[in-house]
Amino acid sequence: MGAGAGGVAADSVRALPHRGVSFISMTTAWLGGIGLTAYYNNMFLPAAIFTNMIVCTLAWLIISLTVLKLLASFLIVLCPAVVAGKLLMLPLSFMRHLAEFSAVYGGVVIVPTPPLILTLAYYGLVAGFFSVGPACTPDIHRGIHGRLLHRFSGMPPSVLQS
Repeated sequence: MGAGAGGVAADSVRALPHRGVSFISMTTAWLGGIGLTAYYNNMFLPAAIFTNMIVCTLAWLIISLTVLKLLASFLIVLCPAVVAGKLLMLPLSFMRHLAEFSAVYGGVVIVPTPPLILTLAYYGLVAGFFSVGPACTPDIHRGIHGRLLHRFSGMPPSVLQS
């Protein structure tokens, strides 16, 4: 599509499945942590899903700054490595404060240690739930996802498939 308003809207609609995949991965991380946190720490953290969303969004920045710091540390002049290290402290500090905020204001629910068989059954259900999705929609632009995108975006399926 061109660079006009239709092109921007089509690009935004094409990006929706990728944002959906990001949301699914963040939700999966949260669901994956629930069972282990309950089993080993006797806690349930309701606000952890929102914390995971922010942390997953910041992960690219942390990885990029870490690689930059490592590459700059090979230089004889250490100034770029020091700057990258100082910049790296910002998202890491933010994540620490976010975790504290999530625990204080999001709440921590103390739960009894579940039996091992229940923990294993929980992970079996989670794995089963997420393994059904790709089998139902082999192509993200067809099937349920494509129909929903077509219905809510008002764009023809040909635009969504390109």
